[in-house]
Amino acid sequence: MTPDLSDLNLSISSWDPAYGSAVDFREFHESDQQSIDDSVELNARNWEPVHGNIINAPQDILFVDGIQRIEARLEIYPPEFTVPQSALWAATGAGAVCWNRRERKSQFLNLVHRRVVVLPRGIEIAHIERLKRADVDFEICHARGTEFSDLQNEVHAQMAQLESEIVRATADFSSNMVIADGRIGSKHPPGTLGYVKSHERRYLSGRPAETVPNLDIEQRTPLFLIDGQYPRYSWYIRVGYVPKGNRWQGIARLEVSAQVELEHAMELADISASVIPIAAPPLYMDPRAPQNLVPIAALERELRRGLGNPELLSRKLKVALHEA
Repeated sequence: MTPDLSDLNLSISSWDPAYGSAVDFREFHESDQQSIDDSVELNARNWEPVHGNIINAPQDILFVDGIQRIEARLEIYPPEFTVPQSALWAATGAGAVCWNRRERKSQFLNLVHRRVVVLPRGIEIAHIERLKRADVDFEICHARGTEFSDLQNEVHAQMAQLESEIVRATADFSSNMVIADGRIGSKHPPGTLGYVKSHERRYLSGRPAETVPNLDIEQRTPLFLIDGQYPRYSWYIRVGYVPKGNRWQGIARLEVSAQVELEHAMELADISASVIPIAAPPLYMDPRAPQNLVPIAALERELRRGLGNPELLSRKLKVALHEA
């Protein structure tokens, strides 16, 4: 018998496929699982959308973001090795943008760029001395392992470290709401909000999970606790709508360290639900709309501009390595 597909809900993702997917739940190994407490604010059986509150929202919202660019894959082949070892030449950048939510104006702050050579474990710094001829400032660090994924992870760690430095140097938690793009960790000062645009993990089930796609603008879910190495409170908000899209599109997740008081976390959640949608772009403006907020997108563009021309850098590296 041919199945009845008349009620099939089929839609096209609002995100440009080049940026992956906004909703891509994956299966994780048991070691990746984290303990979830979905009753810290409201009993899971009673979950329903919570209305945000803009009354206590500060005028200025500080967004912090970082970027990374792999600019060259180096091959090191010293005599004592039987096979070449890979290293990465990468550029990272981070900065802040102060967004005035009333005037809808932004100002860039503390834009910093660094270049780094990531060496695999066991490779000595002396093996890359010739890179200094390129007359480009760079730092050197070692990955935890020798796999290419280890090198990539270290580049990301270097970017995250730079982001946390920007937060500490720029943020005034007494007068600003501070939002870092992506997940937060122990290096972020408590009170920093993490803004997660895409969804890979299923944190909720049952009625709490059913609540998320039914959120409207200026609503949030009740808080839930993600326990683990770095405990944090989390909640979902609706940033915008995608016509004819599934109701998970336009949803973002936020988190804050569980070191803050629960009442303060709830206040931050209320403010975020009301304020963040104001900064969401229309679908035609950004390939990751509506989750990629206008101030964050502007900051990313400015940071990328500051990295310079990758072709010019590649030429400098080749000259440095191949000159007699």
